[in-house]
Amino acid sequence: MAANKRKLYSAVFIEELEKDMIKLSFTPEIINQLHHERIHHSHPRVRQRMETVYLRALSI
Repeated sequence: MAANKRKLYSAVFIEELEKDMIKLSFTPEIINQLHHERIHHSHPRVRQRMETVYLRALSI
């Protein structure tokens, strides 16, 4: 019974997250800059985050 409640709460939580998500739009220039920074930035954590945003910009 507890597992079913967790699934229900998870589904509700996911719906709430989707409602509150920020809608982002990217110009081709920004996408090009993200592509460059995800490879060439000096800090590995920034490269990782740039990779995430870059993939989001490509709708992957």
